[in-house]
Amino acid sequence: REAVFNWLNRAHLHYTGGASYKLFLQHVREDLIKTLGDDEKLALAPLLKPPTDIATADASQPQRSFVKSWRMDDLTPKLDRLRAGRSFESGKSAYAAVSCAKCHRFKGEGGASGPDISGVGNRFQPTDLLEAIILPSKIISDQYQATEIITKKKDVHVGTIQEENDQQVVVRPSPLSTVTETVKKDQINIRRPSKVSIMPSGLIDVLKEDEVLDLIAYLRSGGDPKDPAFRKADVATTAPTTAASAK
Repeated sequence: REAVFNWLNRAHLHYTGGASYKLFLQHVREDLIKTLGDDEKLALAPLLKPPTDIATADASQPQRSFVKSWRMDDLTPKLDRLRAGRSFESGKSAYAAVSCAKCHRFKGEGGASGPDISGVGNRFQPTDLLEAIILPSKIISDQYQATEIITKKKDVHVGTIQEENDQQVVVRPSPLSTVTETVKKDQINIRRPSKVSIMPSGLIDVLKEDEVLDLIAYLRSGGDPKDPAFRKADVATTAPTTAASAK
């Protein structure tokens, strides 16, 4: 069931069709939800609602097609290619394409719903940074942890608390959207920290392999085009072996 809802969310974000395409996806989603028991609804709550359409989150960015559901095993062996030969412009473009600035500050610009990532190159190894992107829910900082609210009617709301008073709580489900949900306090049954990160998974699934590597190089460089990662590969490493050097 988790795999099915993950596929629906990926299809909603990255696949295209006719005018009724997303309506059909919604009907499939609603039919599937009807088959879930209460415990399953709670367990799958973060996946049940259609994700925010990243393509419309920044109208200045062209819509991208799904490339691959990237996993750590796909990219970890390629991280040695971050030393040199990366493209600064490609990394900067990838950063914009996956809407990083919507949630993170970088070089003094961006949102505040996620941590400032200006200095990630000094704090994290490439593997750690890749893991934070591909598996955002593996480690969640208390400072940016979402809240899960379950009502007496078994409705589930997951997101960051935007406003709260004695009567109600206003929840923002996605940092990529301004849409909010209001929950009456007298209807709340359970309120607890969420085990799911507010950072959506699958953001880089619209990037090609080299674009993912360029993005990581861009982040680790702090946005510096003169960083060693953007040097051309050392010619000496690719020069033909001479008889003298062979000895």
